[in-house]
Amino acid sequence: EFDFNWDMPELTAAHMERLKKMPEARRAMALVSAGQYHLAETELRQINPAGNKQLLEALLAYANQNALPSYAMRLAEAVPNPDGGLYDAALYPMSPWNPNGGYKVDRALIHALIRQESRFNPAAESRSGAAGLMQLMPATASYVAGSSKYRSAEGRHSLKDPQVNLDIGQRYVESLLDEGHVSTELLSLVIAYNAGPGNLRKWKDQLSDITADPLLFVESIPMGETRNFVERVMSNYWIYRLRMNQPTPSLDAVTEGRWAQYIQQDGIKQADASSSAAAALKHIN
Repeated sequence: EFDFNWDMPELTAAHMERLKKMPEARRAMALVSAGQYHLAETELRQINPAGNKQLLEALLAYANQNALPSYAMRLAEAVPNPDGGLYDAALYPMSPWNPNGGYKVDRALIHALIRQESRFNPAAESRSGAAGLMQLMPATASYVAGSSKYRSAEGRHSLKDPQVNLDIGQRYVESLLDEGHVSTELLSLVIAYNAGPGNLRKWKDQLSDITADPLLFVESIPMGETRNFVERVMSNYWIYRLRMNQPTPSLDAVTEGRWAQYIQQDGIKQADASSSAAAALKHIN
């Protein structure tokens, strides 16, 4: 049975001394101090560890401690932990940013979407114009915020501000959970987030004869991008639930051929998550 490793290397004085010898790292540290995290990551990416395990560990420890989850994810694919395997805590990082007023939707769901949409890169932008952590389209952001400003060049740029993006993205998820064809059902929510609530309604009408089988329904969606998105976001979601020591009743529902309801769990004390669920999810992702 597999156990996720949620430990991370500690940033030591020796790590810092090693990094301070590199001009790119020194520039990155100055940028981090100024709150310019994306530019700091650009500097760090210029460093070629070339298989140097000590340097890789120093970079990962620094990224983990200094709000650079996107860079930590990139490094984690190359840095083994001392007990074997990879640093799962870096592969499934926690966001250093919080929405104004805190999370109203469980962190596991928001983190699952961010991991798939942008890999925690606040400056991410797609060819279609979706921007920021949660890859919001300007039109969607304007609709959710009730303001047309996000259609302007300045407004589109502001979507790369993690705080702005999280605030609007969380409100959008809340609105989708209340959609009639979603009604707090997770697979439907993720489909609507990727393809739009209009496409979700259309597909539920077109595929009405198989809606009793949620997995068959997902596999029958005509857009391959959406099918893949659902698989990845849901596996992210369940792994984040395990990281937060929360149960996964929605995984039980899916494996039993049922639709999976969103059940809020943040702030509720939970028993340990099962290692068997962890093993299954490791194979999924």
